[in-house]
Amino acid sequence: MSNKITNRDRFMPICKYNERLFTFDKLESSIISLNLTENYRYAKISEVKTDIEHWTNKKLRDAILESFDELCESIELHDELNPVIWDENKKLKSDIKEKILEIAEEFKNSISDYINLNIVDIEIVGSNAAYNYTAKSDVDIHIITNYNDYGQPEEIVQAAMNANKANFNKAYDITFKGFNVELYVQDVKSMVASNGIYSVFKDKWIKEPEKQTMPNVDLEPELSDKIIEAEKLLDSGSNEDIEKFINDLYIDRRHSLAKDGEFGKENLIFKEIRNLDLLDKLKLRLVELRSKELSIESKQK
Repeated sequence: MSNKITNRDRFMPICKYNERLFTFDKLESSIISLNLTENYRYAKISEVKTDIEHWTNKKLRDAILESFDELCESIELHDELNPVIWDENKKLKSDIKEKILEIAEEFKNSISDYINLNIVDIEIVGSNAAYNYTAKSDVDIHIITNYNDYGQPEEIVQAAMNANKANFNKAYDITFKGFNVELYVQDVKSMVASNGIYSVFKDKWIKEPEKQTMPNVDLEPELSDKIIEAEKLLDSGSNEDIEKFINDLYIDRRHSLAKDGEFGKENLIFKEIRNLDLLDKLKLRLVELRSKELSIESKQK
């Protein structure tokens, strides 16, 4: 298979600053600044840190360095599991296990007024249960329960669980030594697409992760199109359009994980959008727009 870079997948956007889009040119191995009429080459990739660190515009310099680091670290493959979570024998560290059990109990108590949650297991899945974690990877904790226990149709139970876990994740800002913790509720009859799955109750791997090689996945032009669309939505998007963009991003990611695993195209695009902070900005913008819709502004005299 040819590794030739075509014009179609040549450019990788890394950040926007003062109406300029700074982009990594894969063909020329350089960072360039683009606007509607100009192309300026700023630095060769081999010298990028040295060159950028001497730029006099500190805000621009810091924005480029931070975004470039995030671009380089958006996918990482390690020889060992995350040492924050796992010991040298690939077992869950005791302090992490204790906190996970506390989190699950806190979630159960938070919904006890209307749901008697029966937890049959707790599982760790995703990048932090594999070798492709990054500094931005969440610790994905799945509380396993049997939806048949609640005397309601499964779709009703699923909707209730999704709402409660979303409220919990918004109300709590939990981290494990810098890694964000994200809670999910999963039916015992369902499975997730994950390279590794660890049972907290049994304290062993259900599916031990395998070390992977980095596939050559072409994210263009879809990634650039998503970035441009996100920027437009932040600037002038409606409540409905932003919500649809966010929902589609998550749905596409879920389908991609189920079909192609961690290195599925839509999952990688999701991670790039998240690493560029566009997802968080869109969520904040959505809250602002909803709050404005529900408000009555005072009349100016």
